[in-house]
Amino acid sequence: MRGGKSTLKQLFRASVLFVIFISLLQIAFPIEQDISIFESEELIINQTISTKIDLKIAPGSSLNWISANFSFLPSSDSRQEVITQSFYPDISKRSGEWVVYQWKAPKSGELEYSVSHLIRTKNEYEPVTGKVPYPVSKNDYDSSFYLYTQPTDLIDINDEIRSKAKELAGSSTDLFEVTFAIADWVTSNIDYDLNSITADAAQKATWVLETRTGVCDELSTLFMAMIRSLDIPVRFVSGVSYTTSSLFDEPWNAHAWSEVYFPNHGWVPFDLTYNQFGYIDASHIKLKVSDDADDSTTKYLWEGHNLDGIEVSLNDLEFKNDIISTSGKTTSDIVAEARLLKNEISFGSYGMIELKLTNQASHYVANTFFLTSAQELEFINPIPNYPILLKPLQTKYIYIPFKLSNSFDKNSKYTIPISYYDLQLNQGSMQLTTYERAQKYSFADMRVLSAQAEELADNENELESFSLGCSPDVKNVYVNESLSVTCFSEQTKSVYDVSNVSICFLEECKIVSFSGSTQVSFNRTFTQIGEVNGLIRLKIGSKQKTGVFSTIVSDKAILQVRDLTAPTQISYGDSLNITFLIKKESYADAENVFVRVGRVTPSVWNFGTVALNQNMTVSFTSEQMVPGENVFTIAVTYFDGEFEQEITETITVDLINVPFLTKIWLYILDIFE
Repeated sequence: MRGGKSTLKQLFRASVLFVIFISLLQIAFPIEQDISIFESEELIINQTISTKIDLKIAPGSSLNWISANFSFLPSSDSRQEVITQSFYPDISKRSGEWVVYQWKAPKSGELEYSVSHLIRTKNEYEPVTGKVPYPVSKNDYDSSFYLYTQPTDLIDINDEIRSKAKELAGSSTDLFEVTFAIADWVTSNIDYDLNSITADAAQKATWVLETRTGVCDELSTLFMAMIRSLDIPVRFVSGVSYTTSSLFDEPWNAHAWSEVYFPNHGWVPFDLTYNQFGYIDASHIKLKVSDDADDSTTKYLWEGHNLDGIEVSLNDLEFKNDIISTSGKTTSDIVAEARLLKNEISFGSYGMIELKLTNQASHYVANTFFLTSAQELEFINPIPNYPILLKPLQTKYIYIPFKLSNSFDKNSKYTIPISYYDLQLNQGSMQLTTYERAQKYSFADMRVLSAQAEELADNENELESFSLGCSPDVKNVYVNESLSVTCFSEQTKSVYDVSNVSICFLEECKIVSFSGSTQVSFNRTFTQIGEVNGLIRLKIGSKQKTGVFSTIVSDKAILQVRDLTAPTQISYGDSLNITFLIKKESYADAENVFVRVGRVTPSVWNFGTVALNQNMTVSFTSEQMVPGENVFTIAVTYFDGEFEQEITETITVDLINVPFLTKIWLYILDIFE
């Protein structure tokens, strides 16, 4: 008797979901097509798995029988249901997860066999509704699960794997946090590469950690090795899944993921290839569970006479998957709100995005958020994706820094879209405005702003019965001038003892008396132009309410006429073009701006507010001039914030080659004008 076997890696190739393609000012969505498959709550799939055995029997040899012991079969669990199942040819035996096909006295040729089933799959979490303590005790799980905590041939464990796993676990006492941290690290640090040797033969976890490359099997084995090194039960899952990636010739492919055991909750899926932690989408069909990635799916046995003359050739499994129906549409458990800490910044400035994420579910939720924008906006994280884990009903803030390019036209204003989306098909956008004279922020400035925003978020529910605010006593705040700021607070209902109250403006604090309401003044001189942001605090004992003081410290508006050009002379019949630049030389915008250009009766332009430099070209005909010297005046009047200002420039142009009678006519016209 001889036998043979084929492993999952030998029979199949893995699948992957590829996301994001970004181009200038173009937003890319993570899924190329067939979005309904991924967002469906439920799929009903008709699946057929088939293969064949090629037999060559030489004269003088014979087979009494040959059998295929097959274990790549779906079973019903919490997220998939086997509705019907049939075998061809009929199986001769079924034992546990194995079925046996057997052919008696076969001849040379092909032996085909298949299994078909109708399956209902669901896209839903295996809910972990509360904190599961870490470390996990052996008393917390069945003794049969001990197998899933041990190293195997491929899920091997060395000191480096143990050390990295302990480092990622840190001081956490929450099993989901530890598992998420390891899953996130593996997906972020191991390159998915179908061109590597891992595409044809599974590699050991230690090899994956060393080379930092692999496909779905390797992502799973390294993840499992780290998890098992912490004595947490985890098992290898193999099956099929759907992908839209151009890396694959077919959308349905063999795939592998993991399931981690959470005491009192059950086996929770973690698919590192798809970044699905705690759940898998409905396109996943689970076909086998094992302790190692190298576990056999098929075993072949045969018995006969003169076996040296018998050649048995095995073929890859073939999958045919037809979606019979889709139902429902998944909705994200996370509510995402995004805002820019500063909506207007200068060229070359740093910026910061605040992402507020609220878990509305009563169980842990993991998700990954992606950001896209124009190429002139560079995210500090080279791969702008942000994995996030939220506890039941938790709200968390993420702060995402970026830097703008300097490659903009300095006389223009730009609006740049920034979009975000997640793996559960949420999406949103915001708009950033940039121009040269806007405030320029350093990375340190943005760190301060994000720290202030975090403190506000942390304290937003403290001292809710108190209002708090500060405002300058004048409309315009100028640089290097003393400023009086009044801070005020009011208690809407009596909850706290207010005998020991202090109000802080920026770094200065004052103790105040409080009887329903109070106000206190602070004097401050600001020495830098631009936006000033700082925290204000109301402190009562160990509790505090936090607010933000924000104002613009400005200078007086200044405009100048620059780059005034015109020809020194023109001939009668030609046109005259006078060009110049109205240059803004202050941080403050000039208001009520009027520009007058001409000789006797000038033309007038009303610009309102000038926030950017303005290039102007004014044209005149020779009939608007007199023979000889013509003096043109450019006058700009504007309000600088306190007073009306005026600047003037002149330029002289000679009109030549004027016929005699025309000269007389032009002089007459000039007199009447």
